[in-house]
Amino acid sequence: MLTLWFATASAAVLRHALIVGANNGGGNLEPLHYAELDAERMSSVLVELGGFDPAHVTVLYGPSADELERALHEHELMSSSFDGDLFLFYYSGHADTRGLRLGTEIYPYEVLRADIRAMDSDVKLGLLDACRSGTITRLKGAALSEPFLVEDRLAAEGEAWMTATSADESAQESDKLRGSFFTHYLVSGLRGAADDGDGDVSLNEAYNYAFDRVVDHTGGTEAGAQHPIIDTRLKQTGEFTLTHVAEGRATATIPAGVAGQIMVLRMPDRTPVAEVNKTADRAVTLALAPGMYRFRLLQGKDLRETETMLSDGSRITITYWGALNAELGTPKGDTFARDALELARIGDRKSTRLNSSHTVIS
Repeated sequence: MLTLWFATASAAVLRHALIVGANNGGGNLEPLHYAELDAERMSSVLVELGGFDPAHVTVLYGPSADELERALHEHELMSSSFDGDLFLFYYSGHADTRGLRLGTEIYPYEVLRADIRAMDSDVKLGLLDACRSGTITRLKGAALSEPFLVEDRLAAEGEAWMTATSADESAQESDKLRGSFFTHYLVSGLRGAADDGDGDVSLNEAYNYAFDRVVDHTGGTEAGAQHPIIDTRLKQTGEFTLTHVAEGRATATIPAGVAGQIMVLRMPDRTPVAEVNKTADRAVTLALAPGMYRFRLLQGKDLRETETMLSDGSRITITYWGALNAELGTPKGDTFARDALELARIGDRKSTRLNSSHTVIS
């Protein structure tokens, strides 16, 4: 399964995706640490919650331009075999105003968009986590036909692009998040942090959640705040939904009444998998893969935590938060150093002064 869900969609609608992670941008660019891990995370959330069969999801790590072109062509052929389909393209890596930087090669934005528009897909989505990625939204848009809503068909037509930055900004990745800011918060949103309470995460909900969190957490970095962009050219008859939280193999609900910043860490390596800026007026349900998780709740200077095992099919509610005797150190460097993961590390190393670390995705 992959990343887009419509209430009217059925197995007759193909959902397929090409997911690309490229750490190496060639030239004098510093290799990225997490672009390929970002690709894994995006693929996982799309397969778990989005309605795409894993057989129709292609994941490429550090491809050449020729390999990317061939993969796009394969998905074009796949699209032509179905009456109704949705195609999603995701890229995390280096880029500039010309296009995606794949080692020493450039895959121009104009070519990428033309390749995707050549597909016979009813809906085409592009997610770009790279510097200057907003450049692609300046390209001339496609003409759209009238929307349709027929059983076993998608409820929308056209294309939409979501980018990590505007056309003149740098994207950044964080050692604390073990990934890029944009993909981390986008995946968190898709797992349920962006849900308004109906159990589905729409395109706009995911974008709004990622935008707010990315701007907030990059505002104090040396590279400066990055502002995700969305360019939607869709004709549709209803809410355009990306993920269905109830489809998760396991879910954890934080009930109404609990407020604060919650970080979910996959144990035993404490890998961040989701983050919620929780308000007390509503419950939030997160869809997670089975495994052991630590939930950490920050309320002002009070840091609490709980740990639980989620088995396949688990549907749990977090009702207990144990006290964690952690003294908050004074952060050095960027203002985002006190994000939830930083506080999680403080919980494991009391009274430690922490340096923030991040890399510009050029």
